[in-house]
Amino acid sequence: MKRRNFILGGGLLATLSLGTTATNASLADAVSTAADFRVLAEKEINAKLEAVDTTEFETTTHTWDGMPFTSDGQTIVEIQADYNFNGSGGFDTVDEGATIIEFYSDRGDRRREATFNLQNVNGATATFQITGGQEVIVDSNGSTNVSIDIVNFENPETGNYSAELTFIRDDGENLTVTDTLSTAGGVGQFNVTIIDSPSEITIGNTIPIEAEIENTGADGGQVIDLIVDGSGQDNKQVTLTNDQTKTVNLESNSIDQGGDVSIDVQSENDTASTTVSVIGGWSLDLAPATAGDKNSTHTWSTPGFTFNGEVSEVFFDYSGQSRGFRLGGLTANDVTVEMEVGDDDSLTTIGVDSVTSQNKETATVVLDPNADTTVGGEMNIVLNGVENINKSGEYSTDIELRGDDTFSESVTTVVE
Repeated sequence: MKRRNFILGGGLLATLSLGTTATNASLADAVSTAADFRVLAEKEINAKLEAVDTTEFETTTHTWDGMPFTSDGQTIVEIQADYNFNGSGGFDTVDEGATIIEFYSDRGDRRREATFNLQNVNGATATFQITGGQEVIVDSNGSTNVSIDIVNFENPETGNYSAELTFIRDDGENLTVTDTLSTAGGVGQFNVTIIDSPSEITIGNTIPIEAEIENTGADGGQVIDLIVDGSGQDNKQVTLTNDQTKTVNLESNSIDQGGDVSIDVQSENDTASTTVSVIGGWSLDLAPATAGDKNSTHTWSTPGFTFNGEVSEVFFDYSGQSRGFRLGGLTANDVTVEMEVGDDDSLTTIGVDSVTSQNKETATVVLDPNADTTVGGEMNIVLNGVENINKSGEYSTDIELRGDDTFSESVTTVVE
């Protein structure tokens, strides 16, 4: 079998298959047949390949258009694609279900979508095996344009590539069209995933974070930042080639306040987030916080603290202040205790058995001995009827929880 190449109108290349014993007459007949499978010369049409994104290694849509030809009513049975490159990229990522092949006739403004199977996929090459019938017959009287949207084609590395499509008829004749695909180096796409972080820490400790960085863009480097409650606290420079993944370890500063802490790990392109609970941080809110108020409500709160077992009593110490706070008049009815018990995430109200005071600036709250007071997390204690110190300023107060374990902490509060 001999193959003859013909440059047809518009500069497109047609390849004609001939038998080895072809005579001049049969060659003339074959050329006449090939002339029926041609770009219309008077239109000077060139095949046009456009990529939505020409960045190297980007997954994008490639559209082939501008390919009107006639073929005397013959049917197209196969389209072979070859982008002529080695290395990563190509048809392996193509979404066959979203890819569209259309035959558009200028007679009657008819557009027909072909059905096909994507076969022989191997990087830069693939075959569209046409399975349609009438919709892929090229008009014998008029012009038929073929338009192809190849969805999720992965661009090759930076370079210029001679891409080609070969249309094969049911009688074996074929036509090849070409255009150039040019790709350029883009920027790295650094995707971030947090793969390890603690769910909670004890106040005063740091937060270690392990993150995985994957580059799905061009080769390059970026700074990976650890952001804690909006504040940058650690970073690492990471350099990755396309499709490379690396694990980085980051660590926060020491956390000195209780509650939930927001954690963000950021690249230039992506952010991964999580939340870490900081336990052991008590806070004290005064309402009102006015100096000399004789009926202030003092609310002690913590999102959680380290305590093994049950709490039996809570000791408050406001002493050490000149003309200080007064707790001496508190009774069991003036104190409300709520806490998360064991594994229960909801707050349980704990009964108060009694309140005792050695002096006016201290108080011991004894909890109901029949209640389950196993520390599970959040705890709130409300003292109603405390007399505030009569001078504005910042003051240090102490809380101590006693029982199966002991926990104490000093808290600064403000009187206005």
